[in-house]
Amino acid sequence: MMLEARNNIEHEMWWEPRSGTANIWFDNWKKLGALYYLVPDDFFVDETVQDVKELRNQDGWNMSKLQQLFPTDIVDHILEELDFHESTEEWDKPRWMMTTSGKFTVGSAWELLRRKAGKSDIYKSMWILGKIASQVWRYVKAVVGITTTLLQVKQVIQVWWNADFSTKFKSIIRAIPMITMWQIWKWRNIVVHGGKMTINKVIYEINLTIHQMCRVRHPRIQVPKSLPQIMQLFETYRSHIVSKLVRWNLPMLGWFKCNSYGAARGNPGPSIVAFCIRNSEGDLVHAVARRISDGSNLVAEAMALQEGFKYCVTNDLLPVILETDSMTLKMILTGHWEIPWSISLIIKDITRLRRDKEVRVEHVLREGNGLADFLTNFVFDFAGEHQFNSYQSLPRKEKQILITENAQMPYIRIRQAKDHQIPGD
Repeated sequence: MMLEARNNIEHEMWWEPRSGTANIWFDNWKKLGALYYLVPDDFFVDETVQDVKELRNQDGWNMSKLQQLFPTDIVDHILEELDFHESTEEWDKPRWMMTTSGKFTVGSAWELLRRKAGKSDIYKSMWILGKIASQVWRYVKAVVGITTTLLQVKQVIQVWWNADFSTKFKSIIRAIPMITMWQIWKWRNIVVHGGKMTINKVIYEINLTIHQMCRVRHPRIQVPKSLPQIMQLFETYRSHIVSKLVRWNLPMLGWFKCNSYGAARGNPGPSIVAFCIRNSEGDLVHAVARRISDGSNLVAEAMALQEGFKYCVTNDLLPVILETDSMTLKMILTGHWEIPWSISLIIKDITRLRRDKEVRVEHVLREGNGLADFLTNFVFDFAGEHQFNSYQSLPRKEKQILITENAQMPYIRIRQAKDHQIPGD
């Protein structure tokens, strides 16, 4: 059993190349699994070459050795996905690919290994049609205002998730059927094991759990303790609106600014990266928008910033401000947050490029990143890769955005206030 579990799990552990100590053939250092199981059956596996560090030279990957050892598609994947410009004294670092943090969790391993049992007709109605369960559901449905006859757990959840309630409290409304089923399940187990439980006690526990959830999610709102009063609060509550002026700011004299934006439709899904570089007078120097392989929003954001920064370094557009509307990416690059495994190589490359250069990483709200944002949507609509080197080469809409941003005209960002931002509390 342990060997079977190991065979399933080891392919989800990626060895991030550092000093190159991972085994070429039997460790997953390419994010695809062990190479030994990926190459065709008739492909010659040269086991005299063992460590990943043997595949590199002073400039990076050793092309002749890669082409000698691996099929063309694997060589292309290594060159496109794995930056290995320099070696360190650290051993290659294991990253657990089933979590975004790269850290192993028992829960993620269980989801990978567990064998799901077939659905049972007993469990479809067990929480709905029992004597106590029916009375509990009648109470909860009446309070919430749902009149549909419920026969299955799946139907319960669908009705609640499609109910028309304020977005602010929707997560709590959607949790009510799960809270109700949990309390019915607790009641059932108490009775089975010789205890006593009344319908009033079940309803009390449901009220208390929902009240506590409201207190946790919205600590600055005075939440009543009974479900009817909670639902009345949900129906009558009006959110406060806050506004903020957002503008794209010119870089300092002699500096350049590179705005980047990446997006994945579906997250993960089809991905686009875009960046635009302007000088201290706001003139467009260069802009690019193109499709990349499917991935997550964070990967697309990181790749967009990486590509823009590489262009700046290659063309001596320094010193430069790297501006992104991803606060996550900004916090990672400034060392405040841990690096997720999915972008660790990209961040390592950006860090390498920043050495001995005058570079700032700044965050801007999306409204202040209009040109890069619009270029991304431009590629989603028209596909292909698009490059622009001057104001005249831009499409009409992008010209309007450039003029507006260079004129320092603000956008008004309007949104609902969070609980801690409500005035007068």
